Amino acid sequence: MFGDENRGQFGHLTFEDKVVWIRERVRLVLLNPCRAALEEAETNYLGLVIATALCAGIAAAGSFMHGNLKKWRRKKVTDSVRFKRFVVAYMVGPRGQMSKVLWADWLYKEVRCGLAHGFTIEEGGIDIALNEYVLRRPNETQMNPLYLLDDLESAWLGLLDDVRTRGSGSALGRRFLERFDRIYRD
Repeated sequence: MFGDENRGQFGHLTFEDKVVWIRERVRLVLLNPCRAALEEAETNYLGLVIATALCAGIAAAGSFMHGNLKKWRRKKVTDSVRFKRFVVAYMVGPRGQMSKVLWADWLYKEVRCGLAHGFTIEEGGIDIALNEYVLRRPNETQMNPLYLLDDLESAWLGLLDDVRTRGSGSALGRRFLERFDRIYRD
């Protein structure tokens, strides 16, 4: 119901239907598979794969927060800016250990870009056995990807709740619809 077989039906969805559809779509294709994989993970290597996927999810969520990407590119609002704005606005992050801005910078630069462009996190790492979200040491930050998954899920649902509450006529609602309609069209 929330997969690619819905092509041809998007034009019939109301604003509310689109919010519900994308909520369930992200659970189906990102959140649930990542949770299942992490529950079975025995090595940090799988945690690195999941962290990469979750960072892609953060970037995608940031795009729904900003709307038409062509318009934002003209304004020089980069993937980095959209990613960090979503993290700061909606994610909890490691409370008390670093500011949200510092957290967003580390998550984008070290985790997202480090893994996407160099297959590694140069300053820190992933530890699926860590009993807390983040452990900071001098020159190193360790993160448990299960906590990142929980934080992203809560943040994504928070964004969609804001979209729904503010409505289709709000700036956030219009940006959400711009992005949704650009991607999911018949």
